[in-house]
Amino acid sequence: MGESRSMEEPIATSHDAGVDHEQVGGLVRRVRRVLDCSQRGLAGRLGVDRSKVARWETGALAMGVADLESVLALAGFRLVVVDSEGAVVGTMREDAVRDRAGRRYPAHADPRPGGWWTPRDSWLTARELDEERRSAALGDPRIFYGLGWLRDLERHFYGVPYDHPTLADVVAILRVQDAEHPRAC
Repeated sequence: MGESRSMEEPIATSHDAGVDHEQVGGLVRRVRRVLDCSQRGLAGRLGVDRSKVARWETGALAMGVADLESVLALAGFRLVVVDSEGAVVGTMREDAVRDRAGRRYPAHADPRPGGWWTPRDSWLTARELDEERRSAALGDPRIFYGLGWLRDLERHFYGVPYDHPTLADVVAILRVQDAEHPRAC
């Protein structure tokens, strides 16, 4: 007789080895048991061939994430990603700060406030202060992002930021900086 696993025990994965397809097959069998259906019945619900369900169960066919989510959803289960301590890992936030064209910053970059936004042609001119005040009034910050050795050094000392900040987060940081260090006029 084989070893039994509890339902709480996560599927073991390894960066090098990938997903253990036998354990994924065990999840497919678990779903069939909960639903009280045969391979043919599960295949009918999913709109796939019965042989595909059989190959998923034996580990002969790798199961895509979308297929696994569909199978699990039939039984009211869902996929959850956990870190090495078992804490649930969520997706990156949708409301994270974006560049001036509305695009997300690269996921591996660390966006940070760079002061209030001013057009390039106003730097070091009399117009710069007016543009900076306008930017502050609108909550329109200048944002930089770090890559390379400087970002690596910051991560070494401060750790990897959990997520990109939101626009509200960046504006709040800049407003605190403005209060602590008012600009001379």
